[in-house]
Order: sequence, then C-alpha cells, then structure tokens
Amino acid sequence: AIDSAKVTGELLTSIFAALAQTESESISGNMRWSYRKRMEAGTFVPPCLPYGYRREKGRIVREPAEAAVVCRIFEAFLAGASSVEIASELTVDRIPCRFGKGRWHSTVVRQILSNEKYTGNSLWQKYYTTEHLPFRKHRNHGEREQFYAVDTHEALISPETFQAAQQRLLCQRQRTGGAAREESVFRKKIRCACGGRMRRKRVRQIDYWVCVAHDEGGDCPLTQIPESQVQEAFLCLFHRLKHGTALLSQLLVELRAVQERAVSCHPDIALLNQQIADCKDQRRMLAEMNRVGLIDADLYLTQNNQIAAQLHKVKEQKRRILAQHHDDTLSKTEALIELLETMPDFLSEFDDEIFAEIVSRITVESNTALRFHLINGLELTESIERTRRS
Repeated sequence: AIDSAKVTGELLTSIFAALAQTESESISGNMRWSYRKRMEAGTFVPPCLPYGYRREKGRIVREPAEAAVVCRIFEAFLAGASSVEIASELTVDRIPCRFGKGRWHSTVVRQILSNEKYTGNSLWQKYYTTEHLPFRKHRNHGEREQFYAVDTHEALISPETFQAAQQRLLCQRQRTGGAAREESVFRKKIRCACGGRMRRKRVRQIDYWVCVAHDEGGDCPLTQIPESQVQEAFLCLFHRLKHGTALLSQLLVELRAVQERAVSCHPDIALLNQQIADCKDQRRMLAEMNRVGLIDADLYLTQNNQIAAQLHKVKEQKRRILAQHHDDTLSKTEALIELLETMPDFLSEFDDEIFAEIVSRITVESNTALRFHLINGLELTESIERTRRS
C-alpha cells in the first residue's frame, strides 16, 4: 500500500520539478515589442494592477472600496503609524486585502506606500525578467529602458501626499540601515550540508555565515557565505513561488491523487463504503414505505433511528482510517498557496517577516547552491555566486 505521508522531501520536490517543466515560457519577442510600444505611448495596461484599481474595457479604473483603504494607509502612515501597525489594524478590522484575503503584511503596506501609480502616473519596467532559463525577476537598475507616463489613470492620492510618504520611508531606511541587526532571522534556520552549525560573523562591515566545522579547521570545504547572497537567493525563490502558484495548485492535485490511491488500498475502506451505501439505500426504502403508508409511523421512526445510528458508526470508522492516512503536506501546501496570495507580487528587498512564514530552514549545499526547505515540506534549490575562500 502507498503511504501518502511519504509524499514529502525528494518525492515532493520531484513532483514540483516535473510540473515546472510544463510552465509556459516568458512573453514572446513580438509581445515584448508590443508592450514596449504601449509603454512609450503611455497606453500600456499591465495584466496585474495594484490594489485599489481594476481593469475595465482596457482602462485602469478606481476600485472604490480598495481605494478608500489605500487612502487610509497613507493617512495613517503620515500620522505616525508604522507599516507593521497599519497591517495589524487592517487585519484586525477584517479589511480584505488582495484576492479577498484578510491578512495584511507590513511588506504589502510598504509597497503600497512606495507605488507612484496612486498619483495617477506610471513608471513602467521597474522590474524585468531575464530572457533565458532559469527565468529571474530583477529590479531594473538601468539594465532595461524605463518609461514614465503622466495621467495614465485616476489618482487616489495627491503628489504631495506621495512625496511626504517617500520622505518618511527614506528617513526610516536611514535610521535602520547603518546598524546590523542584533538577531538575524537566519539564526537556527541555516545549516551546513556537512551537518555542522552555521554562525554569523562580520568582516569589514559585511555579514557572513560560516560553517563552524570549517572555521575551526575541520574537513568541511564550505567557505564563508555573504548574508546578502542568502537574501538574494530567497528573493529569487519567492519569485518562483509567487508566480508559480498554478504549479503549486497542480501539486495539490498530485498529492490528493496519491492520498486517494493510498486510502483505496486499505482493505476496510471498500467494505465500509459498501456499508454506507447499504444504509443509505435502507433509509430511502424506509422513507418511501412511510410515504405510501406501508409502515407504521412509530416503527418508521424506530427503524430510521437505528439505521442513522449504524450509518454514523460506519462513517466514524471510515473517518478514523482516513485520519491515519492524512498527509499534513496537503494542508500545509494549501496554507502556503493562500499565504502567497496575500503577499506582494515582487519583493524589491529582503523581508524577514515573509521569509519566516515561507521557509522552515536552509541547507547550504555548497558555495554555489542553497537548498530552501519550505513550510509544506517542499525543497527548492537556488544558485548563488561563488565566494572567495577565507
């Protein structure tokens, strides 16, 4: 019999990898050319619009309920509230975020505060996707031409409000950017492939993660890994997950199929299913006899209660068997998909909160590869640059 609980680790990863082979390729050359021309003309309408707007007849229009939330976020931020506080208040007030989900993240709030589109203007191609496998999403630092279009849609806030929010965001970054965090989100989550513990150290104002075995003269060949490379690898991983939710959904189908095969192999399930069907047939026959007056009312109630009790007993036996074959990976994958739907489309910088919610641990395979263990048991590898031996 197939044990569905084993659909984790290597098997789960292999399923995801197989599904990834079917993922459609990026926009064709002709489509890219079409997008660029519309960006230049200021008529481009992206397939994914920011919170507060919707597409209507090829135009970007205000979504009234969401637009009010956007205004609330800017007002609260300029009144002194932090992005974490705003996200918490919106969640407590049960304000739906994107896709109707109820949980807000501080990262989403910060991205709303940083999006110039709420002024009615559009800066296109802030991010770009590499043209060759593996496809990667990168912030555009001049590698691609950008296009700024004025009055492309209705504004939700004034330019003055937006600039004031940018100034406060900048001040916050300047206050926190100079000092290293006392506690890293990677602590206790990052391990060397040799089994050794990784520890953090600072060299010339740069934070690194080093294998204790290597650092103390052991046999481990792993040299120090800059923390910035670990963060960059996670950003690539997040993009793969965020824009591959269709693959995760298909993965659920695969997992459910495996679980169903496992349950169907249980010798008692078929017998219990037959008993359930028999009980239902008896209840239907009894109800028909009562309808046409072929059975006494008291006798009908007595026998109907007996059949109901038997049906409950059989269903409870089946439930216990199914519980033994329950694969926690299913529920965790469903939770991961729902979680990703509430998160931003892209992360321009590493986010502690999102990392902690998605990744359970990291294995440093080598100086060129990190293996991320996700909360649902899936393991995905991201490449990093080779670092100098030290």
